[in-house]
Amino acid sequence: MKKYEIFLFDADDTLFDYDMAEENALRIMFELCGFSYSAEIRARYREIKSVKE
Repeated sequence: MKKYEIFLFDADDTLFDYDMAEENALRIMFELCGFSYSAEIRARYREIKSVKE
């Protein structure tokens, strides 16, 4: 069997759920800073983020 030095794969929503990770990261950040978090905040974040993409 051939040994590989490098193994690359695409992880964009194949292995990782980036939407869930984004949701969790925002919620945790807001909670740690003492702010309330809601679906409206995430929607606004995604609006602002989409302007740069």
